[in-house]
Amino acid sequence: GTFSEELKDRHANLNKVIPVALINKLTKNLNITFATFYENIKNDENFIKGMIAYESLDFETSADFFIAHLQDYPEDATVWLRLGVSFHQLGRKGLNKDLLTSALECFENSISLDTNYYHPWGQAALVYSIIGEISLAKSYAYEAYQIEPNISFTNYVIGKVANEAKDYSLAIDFLGYAIEKANEYDKANLMHQWYLERAIANSLLKLDDQAEKDYKTCLNLNPNNLDCYYQYGVFLGNRNRKSEACNNFRILYNKKPSYRAGQDSVKEIIDGFCN
Repeated sequence: GTFSEELKDRHANLNKVIPVALINKLTKNLNITFATFYENIKNDENFIKGMIAYESLDFETSADFFIAHLQDYPEDATVWLRLGVSFHQLGRKGLNKDLLTSALECFENSISLDTNYYHPWGQAALVYSIIGEISLAKSYAYEAYQIEPNISFTNYVIGKVANEAKDYSLAIDFLGYAIEKANEYDKANLMHQWYLERAIANSLLKLDDQAEKDYKTCLNLNPNNLDCYYQYGVFLGNRNRKSEACNNFRILYNKKPSYRAGQDSVKEIIDGFCN
């Protein structure tokens, strides 16, 4: 199709796109017509259903559909990435090593199918940082950055890994680059977390004014960032601002009474520190 009315302008068309995974399957000499091939794949909704669950943060369901999709399309690097992210999200809170290991395996599969796909390199770096493999986390983070240095995600990953490595100045720099390069999706969905990570780095370097600005920006961007309420409360408590700290802990409790930070629940923090 084209928007152009005059023939001389009809050189820039609107084109439909077929995923590479489907094209690859055509090279396997299935001995069927394209029409038959289309009939076979048009009802395969595993990827669509997986993405709906994924975007809804229902990672258990998304993992099930992505696994089903990969049984038919094992060379789909993007879905290996999404499956890895699903395992990562399921495993990170409770540090479930089996799920985190599965996530890493998925990222490696994605990388092996497309070595220039920066996203699985970056996601693997985040998982390695969670499990304490900082050297590997750094290696994967810089690999992602070398592939695509001019986007927010790869800069964020280096900043996050630097925080885990206690290199807080480097973390502040790269988290700042991530914030500068943020697109509209990043600003709406991710940037609040980047401000939180930078706030933590600033607070650990005793750069209190900047840390507090970042905590407040985090909560302005996402009033439901529970970790931000907790970390801001800890920051205020360590600065002998008990009343303000307890206000954050109580807001956190009202939003999620079962919230835990390590061994302590927010209720135990309020009972022990605030009361």
